[in-house]
Amino acid sequence: MFNKAHFDQLLQRMLEKGASDLHLSSNEHPFFRLDGRLVRQDDLYSTSIELEEVAFDVLNVNQQAVFTQQQQVDDVSSSRREQHSGFRVAAHE
Repeated sequence: MFNKAHFDQLLQRMLEKGASDLHLSSNEHPFFRLDGRLVRQDDLYSTSIELEEVAFDVLNVNQQAVFTQQQQVDDVSSSRREQHSGFRVAAHE
């Protein structure tokens, strides 16, 4: 099951590997952008419901609105950005 704890583990592993981006899509394995290439991770994939729950837990109100309207968002909240500076998260439902 994909949840916030798993999301936080992915962010930590991004830091360890030097990845610039995390790409999440429902029913797909996560991908890291490493040296300009998308590299599939063997982690569990998220269902659309799980991805939405995690997204709403980490996104600010404006980003939640974008995610709801466009079914995608390309960033993390400012509080998470301060904690994990230097990379982006792209979530697509």
